[in-house]
Amino acid sequence: MAVRTDRDTSNILVLESNALQRSCPSNALQPDEYARFLILSAPLRGKELVLKPGRGRTKWILGSGHGADFVLVDPTLQATHLYIENLSGEWLVTSHPDCWGFHVNNEPVETAVIEHGDRLRVGRFEMIFVGSKPMAVLDDGKEGSRWRRWFRRAS
Repeated sequence: MAVRTDRDTSNILVLESNALQRSCPSNALQPDEYARFLILSAPLRGKELVLKPGRGRTKWILGSGHGADFVLVDPTLQATHLYIENLSGEWLVTSHPDCWGFHVNNEPVETAVIEHGDRLRVGRFEMIFVGSKPMAVLDDGKEGSRWRRWFRRAS
């Protein structure tokens, strides 16, 4: 919320600290039929990038070019910046080899396995990953995920 101060006649706009918080409604973070990214940064705040599989599709491209599945207009992004891939229920995000990576939970990385609630920063955009509801839960007697959570740091 913007507030103008009465004692200052130079029309300086003062922002309250709560206006700078990047947040979203709590119900927006509930798993749905498809996994998705919820954008937290203006001007696209609240928009969703839905990872809807179709005809065996398990890989999506995020970037600033026309060939990307999700196009974000940002001069700091490459035309093909990130690859997002679903590998048997695990979500793998990898930056293009010509890119400088991205951030997951404020850690600079080039490749990461992401989970529900992880925050990604790609260029000037911050987004949160919202996983999908599991189709069926199979108990194979093993604890944890098939992949252990891992990151490959950006150099």
